[in-house]
Amino acid sequence: WVPIIWINEVADLLYVNDAFCNKLGYSREELLKMNISDYDVNYNPKLRRRHWEKMKHLRITVIERVFRKKDGSTFPVELTVNYLKSNDIEYEIVFVTDITVRKMAQEKLKQSEAQFRRIMERSFDVIFLIAADGTMEYISPSVQKIIDYKPEEMVGQHFLKFITAID
Repeated sequence: WVPIIWINEVADLLYVNDAFCNKLGYSREELLKMNISDYDVNYNPKLRRRHWEKMKHLRITVIERVFRKKDGSTFPVELTVNYLKSNDIEYEIVFVTDITVRKMAQEKLKQSEAQFRRIMERSFDVIFLIAADGTMEYISPSVQKIIDYKPEEMVGQHFLKFITAID
């Protein structure tokens, strides 16, 4: 089930489905007395008017936020926000996706890339990555010990340009 909420212009909740109730740990009755500021960690009420006017033009947008559950714990979410006007009533229908697993994977990837980069940067050997078209995508700093080029001067160039420089 996808957590869904309907929100009015002043950020009050008009509707919440069971999945949203379960996700935040509140009853429907509790949530329908709440405002976005009660569970959105970084919500800024001063920006609500600007957001609302922007949504009237965009009609749909995707944003990342952090929500707080009833027990006080927080989790990252991706919100697909849809602006609707029906019978002169304006509201946003918001589809909520918990992105905790995605954020953890992104953080692991970031750490892995940093570790990989540290290894590459500290290597005494020249290490390079070449794209299928021959363009150099990366070259380690140790290349400067062999030829009179800085790595940033070589990245983006075709590797054959530097073959004669090595001989």
